[in-house]
Amino acid sequence: MKSSAETVLGCRGGTNVEQWISDTTWNLIDKRKEAKNSRDQARTRARQCAKYVQRFGQGCEKSCKQDNKDWIEIKCNQTQAAADRNDIRTLYCVVRQVTRVNNNNNNNNNNVPIKCKEGKMLLAEEQKARWMEHFQEVLNQPDLADELDLGNDVPMNLLEVNMTDVTAAEVNQAVDSLNNNTAPDIDEILAQLLKHGKDVITGQLVIRQYLA
Repeated sequence: MKSSAETVLGCRGGTNVEQWISDTTWNLIDKRKEAKNSRDQARTRARQCAKYVQRFGQGCEKSCKQDNKDWIEIKCNQTQAAADRNDIRTLYCVVRQVTRVNNNNNNNNNNVPIKCKEGKMLLAEEQKARWMEHFQEVLNQPDLADELDLGNDVPMNLLEVNMTDVTAAEVNQAVDSLNNNTAPDIDEILAQLLKHGKDVITGQLVIRQYLA
């Protein structure tokens, strides 16, 4: 399913923070990388390659600024449209996207102020000692005085579980119950992919059961 999704839908370049960069800018970035590699590998053409790197670098910077401006304008329109139709979920989603990008572009690495037990603000060199003191108190807890005795527990009745093969109807019901816009599991397959490929999944299940 992952390979089919990559073939049909393709992969978006960059991380979530870099989603505002357009395909044109990514092409310029790729060309800049190629020019840098050529500059490093061909010493005799270093001067010519350096000109290419400078030209592509200026083009990337200009294109990125325009992409960011266009992306912010689109997100502002989406925010206003979501607010007009009272779509709170979309509104907060767009606000988080814009906030994440702006914080990354502005290199906002301000530390959260930390106080001591008496409520006094601590300096930067004193904060590490306070963190160490905090985790020593939280993690180093005394042993329990009374241990749990599980010997007298009454065993629970065994549940009646259907151990037959999974049917196609059960697969369809399970896929339909999945929520969209949720993080994938360790298989990295989104719920939307499972829903759109439900017919194929069900068909493969029937074929495997028939061959078995």
